[in-house]
Amino acid sequence: MIVLEDVVKRYGDHVAVDGLTLTARPGVVTGFLGPNGAGKSTSLRVLLGLDRPDRGTALVAGVPYASLRAPLHLVGALLDARAVAPRRGARPHLLALARSNGISARRVDEVLGLCGLEAVAERPAGGYSLGMAQRLGIAAALLGDPPVLVLDEPVNGLDPDGIIWIRELLRGLAAEGRTVLLSSHLMSEMAVTAEDLVVVGRGRLVAQTTVRAVVEAADEGGVLVRTPDAGAFATLLRARGLSARAEGGEVVRVRGTRTDEVGEIAAAHRVTLLELSPQRATLEEAYLRLTRGAVQFRGAPGRAPEAPRGPRAGARAAA
Repeated sequence: MIVLEDVVKRYGDHVAVDGLTLTARPGVVTGFLGPNGAGKSTSLRVLLGLDRPDRGTALVAGVPYASLRAPLHLVGALLDARAVAPRRGARPHLLALARSNGISARRVDEVLGLCGLEAVAERPAGGYSLGMAQRLGIAAALLGDPPVLVLDEPVNGLDPDGIIWIRELLRGLAAEGRTVLLSSHLMSEMAVTAEDLVVVGRGRLVAQTTVRAVVEAADEGGVLVRTPDAGAFATLLRARGLSARAEGGEVVRVRGTRTDEVGEIAAAHRVTLLELSPQRATLEEAYLRLTRGAVQFRGAPGRAPEAPRGPRAGARAAA
């Protein structure tokens, strides 16, 4: 299990983590979400002993990470996939880590195979794509066959096959009873990988719940309708007290209702339906609602800036 209790971390006047308490339990993948600047990376650094908290405790299996003599046997971590000597190949890199923790060379070859790196095991890591570097980082995290895994954005750079692979791998490891804490900004992937959810914003806990619960809480109910006369049907639904909007063509979206109610109205008025399907809230929608007041860095809406004008712009265009 992973436990952070009342953790505070400051950098000068900036409070990166502000009284954060969270847990990640064995047997499930726990998603760790938050906007940029929310304190996720700092929290993971505190957990892994890379930064010392100003207050509070961070424990892995009941002990601080810094107290572990052979940490790879208990915790596998990936914070920065590029943190590898660029001239060193995957196998030499993993061998060096293995020797420092009393792990056999046989295990190195096992994780190379598990992560699909056999063919590039001796190639310098500096020439790896981001996806290959992620696979190497995951291999390093798995090296000690640890009961606890902490992974920060492991999906970045992976192709579709790689995304499916890491999803199934993490869910399989959790099913074995391991604790998996996964940080990511890919909501669609988190929705099918994680079961528990920790959401932070501005260094504070926003929610600790399950993916299912947070999505259900955001779900207002809705129905998508396709009908040849979308405008007339939307008007009819509004006359019956429903929130309905024709979106052009054949589509009508109805909020706050169920398919059976819409279907009954259509049948009573002999409206031809081409499609009638429920619309559910997504994890992305639920997450955006939760973190609406916690976004620190927000881009301004509007069009892209116009190209500069004048003599210098002309000179650049001529060049």
